Amino acid sequence: MHALGATWRGQPVGSFGRARSSAGGDEDDFDDDGRDGRHSDGALVARVAAVREACAWPSRWLTARYLIKLLAYHVLTEPRIHRLARAAYERLGEAQPLPRPTSPEELRGGWREELERRLANAQAAIGLRQLERLDANLAHRCGIAALYDRLLAERGLSGAVVPAAAAPSWVRYPLLVPDRAAAIRQTHPLVVLGTWFTSVLEEAASPADGGYVAGSCPRAEDAARRLVNLPTHGRVREADAAPLDDALAARC
Repeated sequence: MHALGATWRGQPVGSFGRARSSAGGDEDDFDDDGRDGRHSDGALVARVAAVREACAWPSRWLTARYLIKLLAYHVLTEPRIHRLARAAYERLGEAQPLPRPTSPEELRGGWREELERRLANAQAAIGLRQLERLDANLAHRCGIAALYDRLLAERGLSGAVVPAAAAPSWVRYPLLVPDRAAAIRQTHPLVVLGTWFTSVLEEAASPADGGYVAGSCPRAEDAARRLVNLPTHGRVREADAAPLDDALAARC
């Protein structure tokens, strides 16, 4: 999902490989019952369909909580009010009733019951609406990423490095900083920096839970210590980017 709209060597990510999607196909790509006929592995398609059919529907209460969480996310990521909204959300702490991305069992390397669920109709409707806006969404994110590139370069700082054959979808703008804690403090009045991937096994209670041996991936460990993510979503305006870069330049 995070790579939706990205390309590699001009080809959409997800449209090649053993489990490629049918995006961009025409009528000749489908068989008599409407299934995608371009998949290279029919057995895999059947297995995926079987898994889908076995998945439970979310309850009405869980669906409502998912939708409320989406609304809360939009409020929390609004640059102009995020400090107040974020403070209220964090004050609730463990008592907040919204669904969490990972369970305690998953953090310890286990498996959560009913992990696989279908999308509720309301979730699917929102997803389809977002797909209709995909091109505009991607254009905005690319524009904000280009603005970060330019502003960082003007300050003599290195921005995100993109391989020549790639075109990212810019779900976030990743940036390596010398001191992540200082960068967070400096930008706190402006935005909540994304600090995902703080471990080579993100969100695990400990990398050892996945059998990771410290020191075996030194570059990944270094990135996990220094990575922050700048926002690119539709509520970020050009006017929000310059003060953010100024704050980062004071600490980078």
